[in-house]
Amino acid sequence: SHAVFHTRAQSNYTFSSTSPSVLVPLTNALALQSDAFTAAGRFVVTYTAECGVATISTFTYLEVDIELVNVATGAITALPPTNGGADALCTSNGTTAYQWRMSSVTGIAGEITPIPSAAYFVQIRAKLQGVGSGGANGWLGDTSLVIRK
Repeated sequence: SHAVFHTRAQSNYTFSSTSPSVLVPLTNALALQSDAFTAAGRFVVTYTAECGVATISTFTYLEVDIELVNVATGAITALPPTNGGADALCTSNGTTAYQWRMSSVTGIAGEITPIPSAAYFVQIRAKLQGVGSGGANGWLGDTSLVIRK
């Protein structure tokens, strides 16, 4: 396998539970999508980030979906295992202070049905789940994105 795209961002990105979901910047210039690339069949996408959740709830977690977007049609496919609502990248520690950890997830494109040959880009969608009445804030920083065919 070889990398077809990689990027990193040294900046920090925070968001609150008042947003149902947010697209996460992938570069220091705040680009929300990878460069377009041509792919078919199977490939993997790995997203790594310093991750934190600040809230008094111990049930709150930050999840990310690795989304593959067809450039021509705009069709969006969340890559497994990030295509569900219960895949935590990090969780809260029950305080309003962030407790950061470096976390990583790898999405698999074409795991069951091969991906048709086309131009694609990747975006990362973040959500806070299990938020209690006190609200929550999420943090993603020092990120990297690698696409391998």
